[in-house]
Amino acid sequence: MFSSARPQSRRFSFALLLTLLAGFPVVASSPAPTKPKQPKVQIAFLLDTSSSMNGLINQTRTHLWDIVNTIATAKRNGRVPQIEVALYEYGNSTLSRESGFIRQVVPLSQDLDRLSEALFALSTNGGDEYCGQVMQTAAQLNWSSEAGVYKAVFIAGNESFTQGSVNYEPVVGGLKERGITVNTIYCGRYQDGINLKWLAGAVAGGGQYSVIEQNKTATQVAAPQDAALLKLNQELNRTYVALGAPAKKAKARQTKQDELAGSMSPTAKVDRTIAKTIVANEAASWDVVGLLDEGDAAPMEEAIAQEVEELPEAEREEQAAKIRKDVTEQVNERKRIKKEIAKLSKERRAFLDKQKKKEEGTMDEAVRRMIQTQMKKTGFQF
Repeated sequence: MFSSARPQSRRFSFALLLTLLAGFPVVASSPAPTKPKQPKVQIAFLLDTSSSMNGLINQTRTHLWDIVNTIATAKRNGRVPQIEVALYEYGNSTLSRESGFIRQVVPLSQDLDRLSEALFALSTNGGDEYCGQVMQTAAQLNWSSEAGVYKAVFIAGNESFTQGSVNYEPVVGGLKERGITVNTIYCGRYQDGINLKWLAGAVAGGGQYSVIEQNKTATQVAAPQDAALLKLNQELNRTYVALGAPAKKAKARQTKQDELAGSMSPTAKVDRTIAKTIVANEAASWDVVGLLDEGDAAPMEEAIAQEVEELPEAEREEQAAKIRKDVTEQVNERKRIKKEIAKLSKERRAFLDKQKKKEEGTMDEAVRRMIQTQMKKTGFQF
């Protein structure tokens, strides 16, 4: 009798508990905060590669990574932007007349090593420079239609902005309507650029007009942190793991671009070192260390499987395990290196800000000034 009463009591207590709980409101768990979407920056460089433009090309090669770093120091909602850059050459007589002496060198892409490689492969030759037509061609790029994307064209040259059969005004107006700012850089004297309609082109495109001395060599200031940063660059390169022929080719390109940046100046190589740690580069598509660091192990496992597939079956798992171990170790090593580079980069920037006076008349100075002014208008903070 006693034992039969206990289950009855439990049933009663449980029913009472449900009744009491029914009187209390159900509190829903609050959803996890969503991470702000990564902002985007899209830029197209249209460079005159006629015979007088060697200086312009060299300035762009020298300061490419400094310009990239300027963009990467901007943040919106606490996030560094995804950077896509395109490159066109125009005015080179080795190109076909049917194309308007215009060539798309690189489409809008995050693969900045490919951009650097293409930039160093450019050569100059005399020709006709059709600004309206090259901008019309660049308008066909895969420009984003999303709100808040900073989109800009930087066109540089030294002939009349009105050359050729394509009227620049409707082209520039159309780009502006799509939220693409047109900036003009005239290689020559300020008033000459105005007379040749380069200022008018910038005004119509909602951008800025600037002049540069294309043959001027910008002052390169060495910082006390440079040697340590270059040493860290060597350590950083050892953390990239490329599996498969395409990835190994991409890694070789990365190493080559380090060398080419160094051939322009030690400062350019330091700028590139810093860029490699703060810019989301296309290396993420082949470097399994980066993939794993982002929490995406599936592509790494696929790459490992392809890497070991030609080994005898008995050896595959052992070799795969070795690769996984190496990749995991390199993830931690890269975090350490990037932390050191970030610290030294901050110290270097503070030193350069004190030492280096604002230098007028160079490609990097003109582009950096325009980018900072215009990105602030789209909500970025530097």
